[in-house]
Amino acid sequence: MAASAGLALKQALADEIVAAIVIEEDGTTTSVPPGFWRTPKAEVALTQDVLVSVPLEGRVAVGHVYMSADAIRDGWAQILRFVRPKDPKHLFSPSIELAMVVSNNLGLVNGRDEIGARFPKVKVLAEIERLWAKYMPKDLNRLEQRKSYVAALIRHPEDDTGGYISGKPVEPKAEAVAPKARRQARAGAVKRRKTA
Repeated sequence: MAASAGLALKQALADEIVAAIVIEEDGTTTSVPPGFWRTPKAEVALTQDVLVSVPLEGRVAVGHVYMSADAIRDGWAQILRFVRPKDPKHLFSPSIELAMVVSNNLGLVNGRDEIGARFPKVKVLAEIERLWAKYMPKDLNRLEQRKSYVAALIRHPEDDTGGYISGKPVEPKAEAVAPKARRQARAGAVKRRKTA
């Protein structure tokens, strides 16, 4: 149960249900990015009282990681929902289970790397290939298109078409607004249909 609760706490931190900060030796306080909790250093930060390197955008913060006891207490019900039930009827399908393991192994948060940049599909497929036989039933082992299906589940929906991987965080796209002339033309077409 303790291991499951520790994993649940890391998941809650990665999903920003609970927040953590890193306090550097000079007293600088910075929020720990959610992607950090998918890295091996997260285990060290949670279990040991040592200095931890936390990658931030443009620099690395070195310090101790802290969480608010009140925030953990207040979010405990949500944290515990990540503790996996043991009842077989609640277990995930092989594809979902594989997607979760691959995502965790690659340190992905919301289908992107720890700083929010696109993650190459070839690297996702390589990890899927490595773990495929372990998670897929023998009769599904030969279905190659299922590997792409699992990769699509793992990657961010906006990254599914591929594109240039810059290594920089992806900026959210602004809502597209049609030019005034096009909006007026559409409105006129709607009016004409209603009167016809």
